[in-house]
Amino acid sequence: MTYNVSFGSAFEVDQFGFVRGGQITVEGGKVIFTGNKGWPVIAKVGVFLFLTIVPLLLFRFGLGCLLALVIIHYFCASKGSLSVEQASLTDVRRNGRQIKFQGQHPESGKRKKTIFKVDTEENAVGLERELQAMAQLSPV
Repeated sequence: MTYNVSFGSAFEVDQFGFVRGGQITVEGGKVIFTGNKGWPVIAKVGVFLFLTIVPLLLFRFGLGCLLALVIIHYFCASKGSLSVEQASLTDVRRNGRQIKFQGQHPESGKRKKTIFKVDTEENAVGLERELQAMAQLSPV
């Protein structure tokens, strides 16, 4: 089943690299993330330098560092998707519409934490049940 979500929170980021809104699909022993994925760090640094230094040199007015970081976080993203295997799911927790869990990143092989908000309370409960069922089926 597919659920509409918004990745991250005001104080935590999704460690799989997703920002803003997207979807999570649970099927075939996988959790599939679809949405806006943040750009690589080097690209973000380039945009940061462009937003802060170029206006300062041209107009003697620089865009504030915090404002530049907010712009980079929300707008330096491209469409992407990622599949996390059922076998790597652990620590599934729900607090209202917000769900957190850990899984192994398919490319780096490192354990990462995801945090997202589901569109409705009913969908959050359903997604939590699906994720917990997958986590319990996983070999330890």
